[in-house]
Amino acid sequence: MNKVKGNWLFIYPIARKRPDSQGQGGRTKIGRLGTAPRAAVWAGAVLALLLAASPPAFAQTCPTTTTNPITCPATITSCGCVITTATNSGSYTLKNNLWIPKAWPAWASGNCIDVKTGDVSIDLNGFMIGGALTGKPYGYCGINGQGQNNVSVRNGTVALFATANVALGNRGIVENVRSYGYGNGSGGIGIDCGASCLIKGNVVYGNGGLGLSLSSPTSGYVDNVLNDNSGVTTPGPGGQVSGGTSLGLSGTELGYNLCNGSPC
Repeated sequence: MNKVKGNWLFIYPIARKRPDSQGQGGRTKIGRLGTAPRAAVWAGAVLALLLAASPPAFAQTCPTTTTNPITCPATITSCGCVITTATNSGSYTLKNNLWIPKAWPAWASGNCIDVKTGDVSIDLNGFMIGGALTGKPYGYCGINGQGQNNVSVRNGTVALFATANVALGNRGIVENVRSYGYGNGSGGIGIDCGASCLIKGNVVYGNGGLGLSLSSPTSGYVDNVLNDNSGVTTPGPGGQVSGGTSLGLSGTELGYNLCNGSPC
């Protein structure tokens, strides 16, 4: 008989009796668990434990665009568009600063740029994508590439979003980006990425959530400066970079990172 308590699966063997060699009384013998083969039962138990212990793919989830989205042109001039196929050789560039409007059209998700295909490069071109002009974060995610492979974001600023400023899938690259919040405990994650990501040369500060959230130790971070994320200002990685004590996620430190004035 199997019982699940919390995240643990307890397996109780089922006892059965058989006569002894003289046919007197009976001795208890541990039999097989039900009628299923023993190997299959134990394999199922191990799988259940692994699933219970598995971390989520992302620390936060960006919403997705609903109906009739506007396709992003090669030169992006406003928030609210979607990259659905890697046209323009997969290369997109900002022409100006982008801000989330206070009043969204009916089809909008609340993200500035949604990426729904892989092999995409977004060059911020020195400009900024902003979640709100004043007060508190308004939009959900600045650039939402969750679930997509090989998306890169470079050379500019993405800031002031409620869920995450930049959120990418596996093998993403975020380089030379400023990612910040209001520094008052509001706002989301600075940079969120899946497995085999490279997070390099960024300045990440004042976000209400983690500075860097990486879902696998196959992702690495190097040459980043992180300050005052998650409301934590004490030196060290706490609140700045994901690890065993925060949401069950982890990345690999490759060197030359600074967390609140301390190497991390």
